[in-house]
Amino acid sequence: MPDKQSHKGFVTRWLRFLRRFCPPDLYEGIEGDLLEQFETDIESVGPKRAGWRLKWNVLRFFRPGILMRNSFTRRLNSTGMMGNHLKVSYRQLVKSKAFTVVNVLGLALGMSAAFIIFQYVIYEKSYESLHGNKDQIYRVTTVWNQQIVDGDARATTVPWSGPSVKDAFPEVLEYTRFAPLSVFIGEYWAVYDDVNLADLEVFFTDPGFLKMFSFKLLQGNEDLALNDPFSIVITASMATKFFKNESPMGKLIRIDSHGNLGPATFGESNFKVTGVIQDPPDNSHMNFDFLISYSTIFPGLSNGSTYWHWDYTYTYLLIQEGSKIAELENKISKLRVAQHGDEMTYFSDAIDFRLQPISDIHLHSALKNELKVNGDGNGVFLLQLVMIGILLSAYINYVNLSTVKAIERSREIGVRKIIGSTRRQLVGQLLVESALLSLLAILVAILISASSILFIDNAFGLKWPAWQNGIVTPSLIVSAIAIVVAGILLSVVYPVLIVTRIKAIEALKGGRQGAAGLGRKIELRKALIVVQFVFCVAFTTGTWSLYQQLRFMKEYDLGMNMDQVIVVKGYGLQSPKVYENFKSNLKGVSFIESVGFSSAAPGDEINLLGLKANVTVGDQTEPKELKIVSIDEDFFNTLEISLLAGRSFDPANMADQKPAIVNESATRLLGFEDPFEIVDKPLHSLQEADSRIVGVIKNYNQLSLKNSYEPIVYVPYKEWDRTWNNRFFFVKIQGGATGNRYQEALAEIEAAWKEAAPEQPFQYFFLESHFENKYQAETVFTSLFLFFSLFAIIIACLGLFGLVAYSTIQRTKEIGIRKVLGATVENILALLSKDFFRLILVAAVLAVPIVWLGIESWLNTYAFRIDVDFWLFVAPLLSVFGLALATVVLRSWRVAVDNPVNSLRHE
Repeated sequence: MPDKQSHKGFVTRWLRFLRRFCPPDLYEGIEGDLLEQFETDIESVGPKRAGWRLKWNVLRFFRPGILMRNSFTRRLNSTGMMGNHLKVSYRQLVKSKAFTVVNVLGLALGMSAAFIIFQYVIYEKSYESLHGNKDQIYRVTTVWNQQIVDGDARATTVPWSGPSVKDAFPEVLEYTRFAPLSVFIGEYWAVYDDVNLADLEVFFTDPGFLKMFSFKLLQGNEDLALNDPFSIVITASMATKFFKNESPMGKLIRIDSHGNLGPATFGESNFKVTGVIQDPPDNSHMNFDFLISYSTIFPGLSNGSTYWHWDYTYTYLLIQEGSKIAELENKISKLRVAQHGDEMTYFSDAIDFRLQPISDIHLHSALKNELKVNGDGNGVFLLQLVMIGILLSAYINYVNLSTVKAIERSREIGVRKIIGSTRRQLVGQLLVESALLSLLAILVAILISASSILFIDNAFGLKWPAWQNGIVTPSLIVSAIAIVVAGILLSVVYPVLIVTRIKAIEALKGGRQGAAGLGRKIELRKALIVVQFVFCVAFTTGTWSLYQQLRFMKEYDLGMNMDQVIVVKGYGLQSPKVYENFKSNLKGVSFIESVGFSSAAPGDEINLLGLKANVTVGDQTEPKELKIVSIDEDFFNTLEISLLAGRSFDPANMADQKPAIVNESATRLLGFEDPFEIVDKPLHSLQEADSRIVGVIKNYNQLSLKNSYEPIVYVPYKEWDRTWNNRFFFVKIQGGATGNRYQEALAEIEAAWKEAAPEQPFQYFFLESHFENKYQAETVFTSLFLFFSLFAIIIACLGLFGLVAYSTIQRTKEIGIRKVLGATVENILALLSKDFFRLILVAAVLAVPIVWLGIESWLNTYAFRIDVDFWLFVAPLLSVFGLALATVVLRSWRVAVDNPVNSLRHE
């Protein structure tokens, strides 16, 4: 407690507290009374007790009568001041139309780009969000022969990995397998009455599927729907297509299984509808139309055992929370060896099991045999960086332009300070102006976003289903708005500091030069411009690199000619006779050049299910794994695939028994560099009897250019006919075909198909388009990066526009003097431009090494790729410098050509 000599600081603190809540009109009288009483108490009771009494007397005024009066007065003052701020802000924005338009457009572009990317990123990250226990569900994946083969990691696994793993380990609470019907019967179609549909997604699955996943069962019993053989659960959309308004429960759908499943329960190939399930959403890695009970499969095939080489199923485990996943992986691998190690040695295969969280599948999985093409986690991360960069550039623009405007208004600020405006009032004025600008920017951003999404949908074919799927929730919207508001508040801090530090007297004396002391210190704004153009150079160069790689892939010689080739999809139950009839029916059509057959269409992964072999050549003892493709004698000729050595198949040659053809990759894998050396060599273990290699073909790209050439052995389709094989019939149209000719060809092909297979649906696709669809992800990302790079460039140029505006304001008088002394317009433009080009050059120097490393890392994911060299950066850098030059000249031109007398009168 203070004594008599040191009581001043104590009194000051308590009087300051009183001032905070006491009305101004009462404070002076109350303060005098308190001080007088305090001095009296010091004399009468001493400093210590006087201090306690002062505290008590101050606190006695802290009561509703005083507080309410003060609050009411402040509310009136605040309301009046807010109205004044709004009027002044409106007038200022209307008066400075160019400033308003540029600032609003910059913020709106940044916000709209961020909003669009934000939607896309949220959608990509929302996969599997439907499932309530998604954090406990893992997919069992496999790595095969990792000591021998590099990179043979697969999304599929053997059927044993479901039931046996659950039985062995208590931390595994449930399992389900998810096996495509096509691995047993090839392509298929479903029939009910007069409804006949093909191209369906049908899977075998265990009863645990309905318990593990959160797909809603609309009709049927969750515990019984998938128990019995030949039971089928259909999606709601399929129920409508097949049964219209009828109840589907108990109805029989026919899918011809060709006797390749278990004993028929409801008559051959009939499946009884036992449930209706909701359609899987778009943001799920599982797409299905029908679910068939796993017990429908023959027990020997469904249990695994001697079918260890046949990894046809996808397996999912529900694992108890807190389990150690790495340890469980190791235990599963050891369990397989303990239970079935002897059987594995028959196929010389070794399997290591991995557990993959289902939430990682869409963005972070690129295994063989994926259910569908997954997203690109690196691409999504890169888009997030783009979003941050564009939004940051927009806020940098706001800082630069608002600072320029504040310096222009230094005289106004000086007058306001002279007549009594407080710091709080000046800050309030700026915040209101910022709020109005931001509101306008948000409204414009909404319009730009809506039109941009429509443009992206129409131009790039990229859908934005976030709203329809309920992914954009109210809480997410609130979070996005909070981020935008926080960014705007942070970006207004620097202009506020500029305004509040302007000295009133100097401002009145010197107009804009009242802020000269602060105005000269533009290092921060220069740094911000450098940051903007680092983003700009990075986005532009990245987009250019994406485009060059995409163009390289589309122009690359794939080793075959897919032009004007129509592919008709066959079905697993077809005999070779169907194809022969179909081919024969097309022979008389004049504009059809040739027809060929293959079990694998270029662009598709070669089916591994029974279509691989560990083979040796001649006296070799170490087997090599080759993919198997069955073809006819006209396949290579139809796609113009070159033969390097030997010959093709000759069905007319009766001595041509068990022939085989290999590609260059298989030739090298088997130890032969010269393709002529392997011709006529015996090939062991491909079929029951030894085959003989009759030819070697040049490598062609079976898969996209992300993948290396695969070692493949080709066998005659009649000798390697499996019901689960894919069947593709390739029809080559003669050169120069027009749109009408294609329509005629399709009509002839369909007629020939209907004659050869009258009950089977006609399905086709154009081979070139089918292959190019494998580059859909690259095409979409290139288009998006181009689109948002334009946003980044426009925003950066707007920021440069603001800094040039500031520079011309500061140097107006200097420019007038230089012109009087003889400077030309070109001299003035060079004077105003050189500093800014130094900044852009600094940005390029900073951006190029970072972008170089990023592009190199991305291109390393492609087996066939462009080279990263200096010339890859020339076009993007020139475009950035050109746009920057246009911006500087556009803003500086008026000052450069103005009469110097006006410049000298400027101040």
